[in-house]
Amino acid sequence: MEIGGAHKRAHRVYYERLVGPIPDGMQLDHLCRNRACVNPAHLEAVTGAENVRRGSNAKLSAEDVSRIRMRLSSGERRASIARDYNVKAGTIGAIERRRIWKDVAPEFERCLRTKSGAVAS
Repeated sequence: MEIGGAHKRAHRVYYERLVGPIPDGMQLDHLCRNRACVNPAHLEAVTGAENVRRGSNAKLSAEDVSRIRMRLSSGERRASIARDYNVKAGTIGAIERRRIWKDVAPEFERCLRTKSGAVAS
């Protein structure tokens, strides 16, 4: 789509017209998973990292990462956790060292714990 001589993607144009400007550094995630969709109700402004995580190739969610960190903190082995989530043990190690998924807040992880300290289901 061409607006004022500049090429813009249709979903961005509709979102900005009906919702408002897309914040700097943010991308639009198609919640409906249809990249051709221009319905602003199906779009959400997210960080690039979040957009990638939500993509079709993502194996883990933020909740999975929090649960993984809790299992690690209780002494469970990386290989065991990796098997449960169908990822490599190196991925679990990177999560543990916060080399990846560093923006998953500890507050979110605490929300998953029950009063007994077990992981909530």
